Amino acid sequence: AVGDTQVYRYCRDGFVGLKRPVDGIYINGGGWDAIACINELERDLGTRVVLAQAAELWLTLRLLSIRPAVEDCGALLREDHRLPAKTA
Repeated sequence: AVGDTQVYRYCRDGFVGLKRPVDGIYINGGGWDAIACINELERDLGTRVVLAQAAELWLTLRLLSIRPAVEDCGALLREDHRLPAKTA
């Protein structure tokens, strides 16, 4: 597994080195110990950071009408985000 310090540095260096702005950082995969650095990355870089497993959890809870309030997994689980509106 990759530790949270390594994940932080990798994501930070990649984000800072971008030539164009992006909407956020998406961390995919299960071998990364990323949870411990998500809030720090969001704070330090001023962007959203979404961990794949947190996104799956968020969607599952939302579909079950459960509103999570998890402080240490980034804005997605900390704030009250809504499901996207369905388009016809």
